[in-house]
Amino acid sequence: MLLLITALGPASTQVFLPALPAIQADFGVTAGIAQLGLSLPMLGMAFSDLGYGPWSDKAGRRKVLLFGVFAFLLGNAICFTAQDIALLIAGRVLMDCGGSVGIVLSRAIALDVYGRDKAGGIISMTLAAMAVGPMLGPLAGGVLVDTLGWRAIFVFMASIGLGILLYVHLRFRETHSSRATDASLGDVVGWFKDLLRSRTFLGYALHSSLMWGVFMGFIGAAPYVMVNVFERPATEFGLWLIPAALGYIGGNMTSARLSESHGVARLVVLGAAMALAAVVLLGVLMGLGLWSPWALFLPATVMAFGAGVAIPNAQAAAVDAIPAASGSASGLIGFLMMVIGAGAAQLVAMLQSDTPYPMVGVMAALMLLAAAALLIREK
Repeated sequence: MLLLITALGPASTQVFLPALPAIQADFGVTAGIAQLGLSLPMLGMAFSDLGYGPWSDKAGRRKVLLFGVFAFLLGNAICFTAQDIALLIAGRVLMDCGGSVGIVLSRAIALDVYGRDKAGGIISMTLAAMAVGPMLGPLAGGVLVDTLGWRAIFVFMASIGLGILLYVHLRFRETHSSRATDASLGDVVGWFKDLLRSRTFLGYALHSSLMWGVFMGFIGAAPYVMVNVFERPATEFGLWLIPAALGYIGGNMTSARLSESHGVARLVVLGAAMALAAVVLLGVLMGLGLWSPWALFLPATVMAFGAGVAIPNAQAAAVDAIPAASGSASGLIGFLMMVIGAGAAQLVAMLQSDTPYPMVGVMAALMLLAAAALLIREK
């Protein structure tokens, strides 16, 4: 169930994507206005992540989960009944802000229950669940839009949210037994200050977020490179993307099997080294003029596998930096990932030319920064 709770927010976004053209036509708005139903909720998710973490450190995981899933359900109801685009966008913001609660708290719950080394494996599984959304979400959303109309998307997602709400209410037991129930706003600010002073937290949090930025930089640029530079159809891009997504999931699953026996620190270094080698290989192949799908997606799949190994273990180490503030740490990691990932995707779009070099350059720069971030951590 933890995997389903984690996937709730990302899945709702991916299922929504195929509805954008129909929503634009129904409300008679421009594509840019309709797109706000995607971009504003992502911004809301970044800032809600900052709130959920420290709130769960104070009030416990269960109460915050119930609040987030209820907000998700309320956002679905607003979207389903919306008669203008502004109300629909407001509902989407509420949906994603509520749905992101699982992303934040899954890391903290994993640490509560399993401890640092085993938590890396559990976080690996939750990240794998998040990766399933981009593969299956658009297909499910497209079927719903084509057969029942775009409002059916919100009925579908609400039914999943209702099942999760009932489970959390009836079956979920509080995992954060050492929470600071009397914590004030000043205490919360103090937790964030302590985290930002912790070299362990900063090193691992920045590393995982920058590695995510490498992955998102590729995702943001690859469609343009395939269609406009390599002159391949969009369908072919979608097919080539599947191995890269499976590579990321494979890295997550490998991490889940090895994190307890090998330790998170070693797996972070191994995953980062694999991803760095893959980005170097990508640059060499593109520099040699081998502009073809296999030369793009073969290194990308290896890079995604390495990222799938490194990211969850780095997150486990960062969340454990100050155990009493594990929820706050998880929220801050979520914020950094969303901001850096969105920034990477936007940057590659702004730098696009008629070559794949801007994509390679952004990926390489972020990969080097991710490697440098490991130098910050305490040994």
